[in-house]
Amino acid sequence: MTHGCVTATEMCANSTDCVGVLLLLLQLQFSQTKPIDFICDPEVRRRMDVTETLEPLMTHCLDQLPSDVLQPCVRINMGAWKQTSFQQKQAFVRDSLDAFLRSLGNLKDSLSTSCQTDVLKLLERSVKNHLLIVEHLERRISTLTPERDCEGHKTSSLTQTVRFYRKLLRGPVELLMKDLTHMCTTHT
Repeated sequence: MTHGCVTATEMCANSTDCVGVLLLLLQLQFSQTKPIDFICDPEVRRRMDVTETLEPLMTHCLDQLPSDVLQPCVRINMGAWKQTSFQQKQAFVRDSLDAFLRSLGNLKDSLSTSCQTDVLKLLERSVKNHLLIVEHLERRISTLTPERDCEGHKTSSLTQTVRFYRKLLRGPVELLMKDLTHMCTTHT
């Protein structure tokens, strides 16, 4: 305890308590976030990345998941990316988030440990938040997704699942936001 305040770490007696505290903090933190803040403020994007928050929780979890999670290919050829329309980039990111979210949803029913369930619940909520933001960037979303130059793969590791999500956020999602920085000059 510092200065009469209880930190989130001190409130977490076990992983279930931690998940409840984290869910509350994440909801409070992002309920006031607007899409323009997400686009223009890298700090907002960093705070929405729950992967670092999940790492301490995962130390209490069994790493082996009962079934595989699909990790869509998110490798980007920068030369091709620069030549791709915004709508196609948006579709690429949306499709990647959506495929990952569906895979997490399919896994939910087969989980046996509450620790894995709690971690994946936080991860799923974060993916949904990012998907909503990407879907609402522009009204017209292309139905054509740029050609992927690699194949997705599956993993049954909780650690690898969280690491993939971090890669998705720091790669394609971040690149998509950089394409919108022109909107930030009018945002104050």
